[in-house]
Amino acid sequence: MNRSKQAGLTKKQVAYEGIKNLIVEGEFAHETPLVERQLCDILQVSRTPVREALRELAAEGMVEVIDGKGVYVKRPQFKDMIEIFELREALEGKAVRLFVERINDADVQLLKQYMELQEEAYQKNDHKSFMDIDMNIHMLISAGAKNGRLEAMICAIYSQIRQMAISVKDDKILRDQAVAAHRTIIEAIVQGDAAAAQNSMMEHITEVKEYHKERYYLL
Repeated sequence: MNRSKQAGLTKKQVAYEGIKNLIVEGEFAHETPLVERQLCDILQVSRTPVREALRELAAEGMVEVIDGKGVYVKRPQFKDMIEIFELREALEGKAVRLFVERINDADVQLLKQYMELQEEAYQKNDHKSFMDIDMNIHMLISAGAKNGRLEAMICAIYSQIRQMAISVKDDKILRDQAVAAHRTIIEAIVQGDAAAAQNSMMEHITEVKEYHKERYYLL
């Protein structure tokens, strides 16, 4: 995390965001031990905020505390994956419905721009850009729902989704599914059809869940 992003954050928040980003971006692989002294050096904070951050990340399921051994990056399990997708079905379905009901032109235009950029990344087989834009689309919809608590819950889930994405790497089938689903969802949003947008979002997440269940059941 650069200094400009650290401005206004408490030391605990700096530690929390820093450790989470290191995990999400794959700097620490699954089951890697997280050494407090090393994290302090990387993030330039003391041990107390690092310990507090690790406790919070453990509560969220991103790290695991093993008595007598230490703290490790948690490897997502099959049960974790199913629970996360079930939450997504409920939360993101509601979020896109609220997005349509509380819509504004700026959000719609940005959503269209993201879709164009994702199409470009798809054609170029640029997996990293594709996934980054994919996250931006879903985060824009959650923010556009204008419900702070709902947005916070979805953001917490997406940290774990990115963590799982490190395991599955690139996958053309998932990219095909995402592009097709996003086109349908955005078309419903543009038409102002909240029910269709909600149904399309839930179908999209269910389709991805079922594919993960079949192919990535060893997570």
